[in-house]
Amino acid sequence: MRKLALLVCLAAVTLAAVPARTPALEYEEGSIGPGTVYGLWVPDAWNGDLVLYAHGFRNPNCPLAVPTTPAAICLGGDSGTPQAVRPVRDALLAMGYAFAASSYSDTALALKEGTEQTFQLKKIFGARFAPPRRTWLWGHSMGGAILVKLAEQHAGEFDGAVAACGMIGGSPTQFRYVADARAVFDWLFPGVVPGGVASMPAGLTFYGDVVPKVLPLFQPSNPDFQTNAAKLVAWASIAQIQYRFRTFPELVKGALELLYFQTLGTPGVLAAAHGFPTDTRDVAYALAAPVPWLDLAALNASVERVAADPESLAYAEQWYDPSGALAIPMITLHTVADAAVPPVHEDVYLAKVKAAGREHLLVQREFAHDPATEPPDGHCTFKPAEELSAFSDLVQWVETGTRPAGWKLR
Repeated sequence: MRKLALLVCLAAVTLAAVPARTPALEYEEGSIGPGTVYGLWVPDAWNGDLVLYAHGFRNPNCPLAVPTTPAAICLGGDSGTPQAVRPVRDALLAMGYAFAASSYSDTALALKEGTEQTFQLKKIFGARFAPPRRTWLWGHSMGGAILVKLAEQHAGEFDGAVAACGMIGGSPTQFRYVADARAVFDWLFPGVVPGGVASMPAGLTFYGDVVPKVLPLFQPSNPDFQTNAAKLVAWASIAQIQYRFRTFPELVKGALELLYFQTLGTPGVLAAAHGFPTDTRDVAYALAAPVPWLDLAALNASVERVAADPESLAYAEQWYDPSGALAIPMITLHTVADAAVPPVHEDVYLAKVKAAGREHLLVQREFAHDPATEPPDGHCTFKPAEELSAFSDLVQWVETGTRPAGWKLR
C-alpha cells in the first residue's frame, strides 16, 4: 500500500509539481544553541516515518533560516535549497511522512554544524512528538556529504538515504577540485575575479563583485567573445575539471556556479580549517580533450599554487573523508553537467564503497536533461519527480530487499 501511495504522489508531482491535496499539518519551529533554527512538519495522518533534510551551501550574505520556509528566501531564492525540495517535501507530507530540517548554526560551508545539528533533529522530533518508526535521510550538495557521514558513522539511527548532487566523494575531493578549477580560470582570465585560490577580499558579494565582471566576457556583444569562449572551453577541457557541458549557456552557467561556491565559500573554509585544506603544488595540469592552442607547459609553470597546513588537512579528513563503510541503503543522484560539485564524486565514493565491500548498498543515478527543451543543466537541477522516484525506490528497497536500478551516463 505504501508503494502505491508513493506512486500516486509521484504522478501528482510529475503532472502538477505539487501533490493533489494539502494535508492538515502541525508545524513547529524551535532553536538549538547558537542561532540554529529548525522546523518540524507533522501531517495529521502521520505514518510514523520521519524524513530528515540536510540542505547545501547557503550564501553567507543570507541570514540563518529553516529551509523551504518563507524566511529562507534571500537574494531571489531559498539559498542552499534547490527548487525541487519544496514540492517534494509537500508530496512526502501528503503521503504521511513527517519532515524536519535545520538551518545549521552557520551559513556557507557548515559540514561540522550541519552533521551535528541534523543528527540532533531526530532526538528533538522524538521528544516533541514520538520516536519515529523509521528515519530517512535526504540532502543536497554539502548536505550529501552530511548524509554520508551520518550514514557511515551513525547507521543504526537511520534506515536509508538519498544524496542528490552531493559532495559524497568527500571534502578532500571537493577542496582539490575547487582549487584547481579556480586556479586554471584565473590563468586563462587573469585579474577578472577578485581574490585567488586561497584568498578573498573582505565583504565580497557574488552578484555585486563577481557576476558583473565575469558574465560580460561571454556575451556575443563583447568584441573578444570568440576568444573568451574558446578559453572557457579550454577551462572545461582540463583533466582536473572535465566539465561535460552540452551548450554554451550550460558552460557559462557551470563556470559561474563554480565561482559562486569558491568566492563565497573560501573565507569560511579558511576559518573552519585554520588554513587551506588542499595542496596544489605538485598538480600536473593536463587536457582531457584536445585544445591545440593551449600551452600546458606555460600553464603549469605560472598557474597559482597553494600549500596546505597539516591542521587543515586533518579538518578535511574529519569533515569529511568517507570510508565507504555504508550500513544502510543509499541512492545518489547527479547531473552530468555539474561544475560546482562535479560527478567525479560519484566515482570516488563508488571506489570507496567497493573497497569496503558495501557495493550492494549503493545505487547511483546520473541525469542529463534535453538542452533543446529544458533550461541549462547545472548543480542540483533535478525535477521533483526524479527525486521523489528515488525516495520511492529507496523505501521499496528497504521494505522488500529488492535493490533498484541505477544508471551512468558518462
